[in-house]
Amino acid sequence: MLALAAGGAGAACSSSSAPVAGDAGSTGDDASGDDGPPACLATSTCAQMPTGMQECVTTVSATVVDPSGKPVPKLPVFVCGTNLCSVPQPTADDGTVTLSVCLPFASPAMKVFSDPQWGALAALLSGSGPSFAVGTVTVTPLPAMGAALGPGAMAKAGPVALSLDASATVKFDVEHTTADAQMFRSAEVPDGALPGSLAAQGIQAAWALAPLNTVIAPPASITVPNAKGWPAGTAVDFYLDGTDTAQPKPAAPWGQWGLLGTGAVSGDGMSITLTSQQGGLPEIAMVGVKMH
Repeated sequence: MLALAAGGAGAACSSSSAPVAGDAGSTGDDASGDDGPPACLATSTCAQMPTGMQECVTTVSATVVDPSGKPVPKLPVFVCGTNLCSVPQPTADDGTVTLSVCLPFASPAMKVFSDPQWGALAALLSGSGPSFAVGTVTVTPLPAMGAALGPGAMAKAGPVALSLDASATVKFDVEHTTADAQMFRSAEVPDGALPGSLAAQGIQAAWALAPLNTVIAPPASITVPNAKGWPAGTAVDFYLDGTDTAQPKPAAPWGQWGLLGTGAVSGDGMSITLTSQQGGLPEIAMVGVKMH
C-alpha cells in the first residue's frame, strides 16, 4: 500500500503571476542546495493560499514498481490538482522519481499515467508539505492486446467488459493518437496496491482501465468479475478514480473516488454489472467496487 507522508518543511512560495492550467512552473527553482526542500524563486507561479483553496507544492518524490516489486523505468509521473497539472517527469532505471514543480494546486495528487502499457492512478498528497515524500507506488500492467471501442461495441480485453450503446459516441483523449492506444484494456489491481487516498474509502476490489479519459456517451454498461465471491443479487457500488477534471460528472478530482451507481452480482455469482440505466461508465479510468 502506498504511504503518503510529508517530506519535511520547505520555504514559503511566492508568485509573480496567477496560476495557469498546464503551466510548466519553474522546474529549475531549487534555490536551497542540499540542505532541505527547495524554495521557489520570486518568479515562480507558486503562491501560498488560504487553507482549503490552493497549496504550494515544491517537490514530490516516489518509487514506482510493478506487482512483483520490480522497478518501472521511464514511466511519466505528474502532480495534478483540480486546477492544473505539472510537466511529467520519467522514473529512473531504479523506479525513483523526484518532481520539482513550484506550483499552486487545489487538492494536489501524484498521477502516474502511461497507458496502454500501465494502468493510470492518482493518489492525494497528504501531510504538511510543501515537499512530499511518497512511498512505493505499485502500477498494474495492462494486456498487450486491446478491444476496439465504438458504437455498439462489446469490448473486453482483460477481466472487464464494456457494452456500448448503438448510438454511443466515443471521444478519446488527445494523448491517444494511434489505433493501438485507443483500444480498450483492463487488469485487476493487486490486493494492497491501491494508494492510501484510494484505499481509505473502503474499496474492496479495483481494476485499471485504458485508454484513460476516454468519454463515452451515453455511458457504457460495465461488467467486472465477482472478485470477492459475494452472493448472487448482492448490491454493489461502483466508483471511478479521479479522471479529467474538465468533465463535470462524476465529481472525482485526482486521487479520489466518484460514485457511478449501484449494480448487482449476477445470478450465477460470477460477475457484477452496472448498466447505463444505473449510471454506467461515462469516462474510462480506474474502477473500484464495494458492497452497497
